[in-house]
Formats: sequence, structure tokens, C-alpha cells
Amino acid sequence: MNSFEEAVLEPPIEKKTEEIVFDKTMDLAAYLKAQAEEAMSDPNMYFAGRELGHRPTEDEAMMYYSLNGGSDDFKWRNLRHRSDISEDDKIKFYFNNQN
Repeated sequence: MNSFEEAVLEPPIEKKTEEIVFDKTMDLAAYLKAQAEEAMSDPNMYFAGRELGHRPTEDEAMMYYSLNGGSDDFKWRNLRHRSDISEDDKIKFYFNNQN
């Protein structure tokens, strides 16, 4: 295994990250930027790299993030903080989007 493979396959260091919260005042561009930052995060790059067997490109990392529930999880984590949506609707959304 070369140093590149070791770097890609090395688990990310556990670190506490601040959860990004989308609310009704955040515009779509800011929401998408926050989601893209999460897709390019060390943990996602690590797991995408493990599956692909090489350091993922930005497109591959985003695809891995989306296909493995990252975008749905991001949407749910941010939906639950919204005060303009009823708790019943949040629960319906959550259970309707389970795999």
C-alpha cells in the first residue's frame, strides 16, 4: 500500500463539528453550500474513498454522500429545527423518507 492509499484509507480523527442549521431565513444558496461542505468533510471523503478504493473527486464524494443517505439526513436534521413546520408534519416527513 502506498502513502496515498494509506492517507485515503486512514479513518478521520473524531472531532466535534458544529451542526449547521437551516431555518426559514437561510436562502437556498446558503443551504446548498452548507450541504456541499458536509459532503466534502473528512468523514464523507474517508468513507467514499474506502468504497471507491481511491481519493474521491468532489463529484464522487457528492455522489457517495447523496446515494448513501447524506442529503436526506442533512434535510432531516435541518427540518427538525424549523419552527414554521408542525411537529406532525416533521414526523410524517421523517417516516415517509425512511429506506
